[in-house]
Amino acid sequence: TTPASNTVANLLQESLNAISLYPEGTYKSKISEFTQSTDTNFSFLLLNQTILNQIGTIDNTSFIFETGREQFLYFRIPEAAALQRSTSSLTGIGIYFGQKTDNLNIVPISTQVQPSFGINITPTNLPDRSKLLRVKISTDSTMCSQQGISDSCTDIEYSAYLVSDNTQLSASPITNRANVACGDICSSSSSYSACSASCGSQCDGNQVAGADAPVSRRYNLVRKNAEFEFLYNTIQVKDRMKVCNGAKLLFDSGCVGTMSHQSVYLILSNGGNIHVDVEPNCACQQIAGCTGTAWDFTVVCPDQCKSENSKANDQYNIKLRSSGRDISNDGTLYINDDAEMPPLIALSCESVLWEVSFNYQAAFTGARSFSKKVNGQSSGSESFDIVRSLANETLGGSVTAKWTVVSTKESGKISFKILGRPLAQRTVMAYIEAHTDLWYAKKIAAQESEGRQEFLPNGYPLFSNAKDNGYGIYQLTNPPPTYNEVWNWKANVLSGIALLKNKAKEANSWMTRQRQQAKIQTNREQPVDDERVGLNCFFSDNSTRKIEDTVAIKLFNRASNGHYCSWNNTIAKWKFNRVNHRNESYVLLVCNQNV
Repeated sequence: TTPASNTVANLLQESLNAISLYPEGTYKSKISEFTQSTDTNFSFLLLNQTILNQIGTIDNTSFIFETGREQFLYFRIPEAAALQRSTSSLTGIGIYFGQKTDNLNIVPISTQVQPSFGINITPTNLPDRSKLLRVKISTDSTMCSQQGISDSCTDIEYSAYLVSDNTQLSASPITNRANVACGDICSSSSSYSACSASCGSQCDGNQVAGADAPVSRRYNLVRKNAEFEFLYNTIQVKDRMKVCNGAKLLFDSGCVGTMSHQSVYLILSNGGNIHVDVEPNCACQQIAGCTGTAWDFTVVCPDQCKSENSKANDQYNIKLRSSGRDISNDGTLYINDDAEMPPLIALSCESVLWEVSFNYQAAFTGARSFSKKVNGQSSGSESFDIVRSLANETLGGSVTAKWTVVSTKESGKISFKILGRPLAQRTVMAYIEAHTDLWYAKKIAAQESEGRQEFLPNGYPLFSNAKDNGYGIYQLTNPPPTYNEVWNWKANVLSGIALLKNKAKEANSWMTRQRQQAKIQTNREQPVDDERVGLNCFFSDNSTRKIEDTVAIKLFNRASNGHYCSWNNTIAKWKFNRVNHRNESYVLLVCNQNV
């Protein structure tokens, strides 16, 4: 049951009050804790969209609230001289959404020092020399998830007081209205005209250029799951651009001056609508705001099917694409340094069924085989995002994409390879260091794979010289690695670290039992003899590196020939089993790694 509109408004306004992210330093307070000012000079000035557009062109879609994105609240305040004539000193504004309650979100503001991040005070060209105050808030992605408001366009109101000396509010608040868009407000079946500006016009491929005014643009790319190119240039003065698909952030340029046009390929995940938000002068630290920037962007429209004779061009226009390029038979794509799959988008102008198979088997006798198959459908209105169907797995090897036209049963296939590339050792080591404090984790990675090799020079996964089905940076062997752990270096590292932690726990338990056994036999504590291993490692009960570490390190290599250290009941002394069945000291090999 859909609740009444006023109930929806109340739910949304409560969310905006409670879980929106306000500028740094914002705190909650109560109206009843403040006194009311009687100074008429200390108050907001009228601001409507007409006046706002006189100050600078602001896209009207900026006034529609959506989940999980940044919004701007605009206010008009008197010039500094007028405030100085006032008996009050501006220290902030108090904001609340909905009907007046006792609760306020207090955003600290000063006209004398640099404002907090998310607050901008800009001079206007109006005769009264008033200033425009812009406050950034980020709405929560769960705002529209409450029951009954999944598809709605709701009118809400928000009000604000000026705050002086942190103790007093302006005589009365100023109140503005906005619309909150939730769910499907853009399909042909919806009638939410008040929010229609957020749906955007059909993509036209035209460049949008601007300067100091924040801008939002909406585009309807028509095809769901489409891949499209986003071109942008923030030139020299730093600006920030974000591209969102519904509540999902597809791209964030960061606060940058690019100096030239940059290109990135993005994939829709939720319907066909996107919005591009531009925050000019994002690095500005001046009280009065900054001017002088310039920027531009272009949303390159994805391929569309012609309504008439869609089969004319290349039969059914069946394609596999990756980063704007068609994937050809016998082609090769590469996993990137972040262990991410290359984009794989299946397109067609009629309904086509896809079966995509991933297969890999190392080139040695007895090698395990890995395989996975995913299915999907493409049409003139929706692409098939193959990578998303893999559910965050990174898979390589031989790939075969078989397709069948639903109406005619015509079929075909596209076969290609996905391989890996060498990694910088510092990249791997930084990732390991960020995920564990075990001092020997990096050394073991270096020993197992020279610290960086998930892949061989030919692009296939590094496998063990022993040909025992160990793979990757940590040469995962037992338990057997998954298809993802063989090709995804980050997954390989995380599984290797998890295994190391288990071995450390096992080593501690083993040595606890050995120490207890020594105490029982000798009726006193028996410190383990100090152990120096090579030039780089010294283990002692009196140091941070204890003998338990040697046991854990050898356990990672299966501890053949016995645990590194144990209590010998026969001679009542500590015994060291330094070498394995190959007569090599794995602990020494690990200690000798310089990382």
